[in-house]
Amino acid sequence: MGYFLTDEPRNLLATKSFVPPKTHVPGSPVKERGARFYNPGVGRWTARDPMEEDGGMHLYAFCSGNPVNEVDALGALSLDLKDPEIVYEQTTKSGVYRANETLSCKCVDCDAKDCPKRIECKLSNKPQLVLHPNKKMRDFLDSIQPNPPGSVEKHERNHHQVWLNVYLPSYKLLVGKYENICCVNCDARLKKLLEQFATLKDTLLSWEQIQEYGEHNAGPYKEPNIGYGTTEKTFELKEPPTPCIL
Repeated sequence: MGYFLTDEPRNLLATKSFVPPKTHVPGSPVKERGARFYNPGVGRWTARDPMEEDGGMHLYAFCSGNPVNEVDALGALSLDLKDPEIVYEQTTKSGVYRANETLSCKCVDCDAKDCPKRIECKLSNKPQLVLHPNKKMRDFLDSIQPNPPGSVEKHERNHHQVWLNVYLPSYKLLVGKYENICCVNCDARLKKLLEQFATLKDTLLSWEQIQEYGEHNAGPYKEPNIGYGTTEKTFELKEPPTPCIL
């Protein structure tokens, strides 16, 4: 299991038989977003959805007409992102962050006759900030937070920002290597994608634990403030995806 960091831009939807049309006029306001161009002036894509009606009845809509609550960074995949929910539970730690992310994928019919199937995925999350139910205990835990003393809730919200800046783009990078490419071996690729998603998740969790605590256990009430997830980082597994058989 391994990974490396990269900031290189990538076209994640390069494919032989499933490329939507893209045209760009120099100096125009449209922005390239992987599968197609986005025009921020009118709030819509300049080309049809490569998923056709599977992505919604409006083939030019951005984020299904709901850009406040959804993200479509590639022009083909909408993500249902939610704000963290505060949950009060008895816990031995000052606070706990749970991303509760779920990747749901399936093989669906493709338009190409010689390559009948492609992978379609949806990534969703139901983040939770788990805090102690006793207010006096929460106030005490707030008072002993170091560098400087502050809110346990704020600290756990920082974990959510790390998920948005590091976990999410890494997941999208992996899924983009498999999605919307018409292949004969769709089932085998789907199985490998889910295995690699689990490996990537474990890799990210291990990386974050080292970033937060260092190489040794910081001990109780020694958890530092989070500063390592303020900018976007992308993790990529060294193991390549299962090749597409055309």
